[in-house]
Amino acid sequence: MKTIFTIPKSYFTVSKTDVNNYNALLPTVLYTQMLRFATTLSLNYSHFELEEPLLQKIKLLQNAFLNDKLVFQATVTKHSETSLELLVFVNLKNVKKSIGKASFKFNVKKNTQHLLQKRAAS
Repeated sequence: MKTIFTIPKSYFTVSKTDVNNYNALLPTVLYTQMLRFATTLSLNYSHFELEEPLLQKIKLLQNAFLNDKLVFQATVTKHSETSLELLVFVNLKNVKKSIGKASFKFNVKKNTQHLLQKRAAS
């Protein structure tokens, strides 16, 4: 997949409320943090209105545990007049260990597509 540009990182520390009885991070918490990160990026870096994100693909590779510090990074893998696609990576901080990745697609709201077409024409 071709990366168009890289977006700033975000950090998350696994707390007691985020883990199960074995101190492993709950998958729902990880997904929620990935979604929150992707949504925040789409709001901050978009010049047009986007619909709610659609999960394209998710891959959970390793467990994270209580007090682990996670690094969230994303790259824009595709953008057009109708959609924006982000690939979110989650790694342990200071360790080259990947926790997971997810691909999200944001469709451009129909009422703002004409603004993009005008911008592209000028």
